[in-house]
Amino acid sequence: KKERETTISWQPPSRPNGIVTHYNIYQNSHLHATVPGARVKYIASFLQPYTIYQFQVEGCTSKGCSLSSESLPIQTLPDAPEDIPAPELYSDTPTSVLVSWQSPLHLNGLVESFTIERRIKGTEQEFYHHWLKVDSAFHPSEVSKMRTRIVGGNMLIL
Repeated sequence: KKERETTISWQPPSRPNGIVTHYNIYQNSHLHATVPGARVKYIASFLQPYTIYQFQVEGCTSKGCSLSSESLPIQTLPDAPEDIPAPELYSDTPTSVLVSWQSPLHLNGLVESFTIERRIKGTEQEFYHHWLKVDSAFHPSEVSKMRTRIVGGNMLIL
């Protein structure tokens, strides 16, 4: 997935002082990968979406290595939220349900909205659809609540 990778490319040293045997790729100051000396491009994978990274390339010959300066910070693309906790339902009247939920554990970007879908138990048919826009009054990191009505006495689930 493009949200979890970035391409790093570099120019070979203008004065290699020998044959470049390999390049070490550092991600946020930690060795991330080693590539053969003939390559000048690397795809860094398994990155977190919507996260800032910095890279360095170290060119090595048989006599030693020389480290580049840090790259400009890059930010990976956003992705859909992950690890979304199940909502909690509480019915204090025969015709309403209080729905509460917490923010996803991994936002993977700026959350623009939440969608609440209600279905008749045991079916895949969508019965009700409500869209909540995230703004200054509704922030995804807070526990959120919404009261909804049960229609027709059917037992409904999200």
